[in-house]
Amino acid sequence: EIISSGTAVGVRPDLGPGELFEKMEEVDLVLAKGMGNYETISEFEDKLGGRLAYLLRAKCIPVARSLGVRKGALVAKFVK
Repeated sequence: EIISSGTAVGVRPDLGPGELFEKMEEVDLVLAKGMGNYETISEFEDKLGGRLAYLLRAKCIPVARSLGVRKGALVAKFVK
């Protein structure tokens, strides 16, 4: 099932639909695609540990550095 995160870039608890956060608590896997989702979900990823995977291209140096990759790298990261 795919649920929209609303009109914000990434997932923001203060702006996203409540249904999204309810589902994130229930599902076995949250696949967060894109750098915007990495930048926002990383703020509360501890609540999703063991069920969260990021899939993105590190388009800027700060994000690449935080992931330990070079700018432009394709990343698949599972959060334990």
